[in-house]
Amino acid sequence: MLPDFVYQWAESSIFLFVLFVTGTIALAAHLLFRCQWITARAVWFDTMSPVLQSLCGTMFALAVSFLASSVWQTEDTAKQLVDEEARGIRLIRTYLDSAFGPGADNVQNLLPGYVDAVIAEWPRMESQDVALIGEQRLTSIYRATISQLADGELNRSLQQRILGALDGLSRARQGRLTIANEHVSDGQWSTVFSLAFLLILVIAICHAKSVRARVIALTIITTAITVSLSVILAHDRPFVGRLAITPQPILDAMGPAK
Repeated sequence: MLPDFVYQWAESSIFLFVLFVTGTIALAAHLLFRCQWITARAVWFDTMSPVLQSLCGTMFALAVSFLASSVWQTEDTAKQLVDEEARGIRLIRTYLDSAFGPGADNVQNLLPGYVDAVIAEWPRMESQDVALIGEQRLTSIYRATISQLADGELNRSLQQRILGALDGLSRARQGRLTIANEHVSDGQWSTVFSLAFLLILVIAICHAKSVRARVIALTIITTAITVSLSVILAHDRPFVGRLAITPQPILDAMGPAK
């Protein structure tokens, strides 16, 4: 429903975009009741119960609350998954520091390739073709760990720990790719926008007889709608935009082992 480039904008640009759309609708509703034909029949709206304003406002508030809660939860989960992926890399490097032989060196040398693949796929995680690169690198590490760390009791013990860390790393990576494809759907946006439009219209109707009251009411509700929707838009896609989660924790995990 919304073009993808909107999510790349700064928070101020998103705010102005939503304000423009919402303000245009509010202005149209205001001008509608400046029409002489409609103004002359404003008495029709005298029986419009103010309860409708509260009802529409409550419905909009609930829709935005549920949507915001889902967006915050998705963003928090995304951060946790990236941290888990970074932790898996640190654990593997720590275990490999205690292993011996050329096999341990080979596995160690494969880790930077996986991180490079993660960095390459980061901007396009919604594409499954790009995700295959990281999967191939991860598979290579699995194979090297199984086939080249079987010499000696210490290596075999560390092999099991490394495989466990790889399993955690793999789960975190898969979760990250899944989260990258989870965002507010067109149906959800349509519902929220429809409720916002309905709320603006009802407020304009209930203030049809007073120009000043209508302007003040529409200005307040337009600002409230703009703030709530622009914040959700700015956080909707956790790996896209100016507030995006970066792969920095994973890059840091490839620093000197402690």
